Amino acid sequence: CMGDMKGSTWFQEVKMIVCDHVKRVMDGMQASGGDREAENVRQGSSIAGNLAHMEGEGERTKISRMVCYGIGNFSVSASSLLQISLALLLKDFLHPPSSSLFDPVMTGAERQAAESLGFTIPQEDEVGLCTTDSDSLFFMPHCGRRLYSNVLRANWGPGNLSRLVVIGNSFGAYRMRNLSTDVRTSCCVEKLGEEMVVETLLPKHVEENSFIDTSVHSFPLKKLLLREQHDKEFWRELAADVGGDDHSWTRSMS
Repeated sequence: CMGDMKGSTWFQEVKMIVCDHVKRVMDGMQASGGDREAENVRQGSSIAGNLAHMEGEGERTKISRMVCYGIGNFSVSASSLLQISLALLLKDFLHPPSSSLFDPVMTGAERQAAESLGFTIPQEDEVGLCTTDSDSLFFMPHCGRRLYSNVLRANWGPGNLSRLVVIGNSFGAYRMRNLSTDVRTSCCVEKLGEEMVVETLLPKHVEENSFIDTSVHSFPLKKLLLREQHDKEFWRELAADVGGDDHSWTRSMS
């Protein structure tokens, strides 16, 4: 499964997309001014060029931390097996010094297997409230809306959010749904809106259900700071997220 995926055109395209978003995070930390998107075009109009740069010796560790949520029972679920295979391939590509994996439905044998593959297993369920002050990739395909909201909530503010890359359900798709007023005012995915998120949909996979509606998201520092200039209270006031069903981590196995 993992070997077939590694050699596929699909994975090469996914690597290029992830690479582009990681580069946006790096550029955001380094840029001192000017239009960052224009800078991205000047420095690498080809995403493939960015990929080649990252794969150079000494240039591969661009993410300090990788956090995986909600992969499920990969010993019995074909979709979960594909998802953990992608997580492993990205881990091998990015070489983060720290990588963890958690899903409360995992069996003891699955936890041991994940540890043998180089993942740390958290002892407590963080329900997504994982704060990070380093450049981090959150790999969480097909999790619930509230779990994504919690990841953003734990890192709320330009400094931390701009360090994140999130692979998961399309944030744009959530914004198109008819969510209740309470959810719209308390869900961090909704509060960020389209203007503060860069989103790239993953290419279609042959096993469509495994990665359907899955996107890579990043949060440009310039756009986050611009919102702060226009609304100083935006980052200070954050209502409790009262909607959703995701703290139970309920998911079906396929």
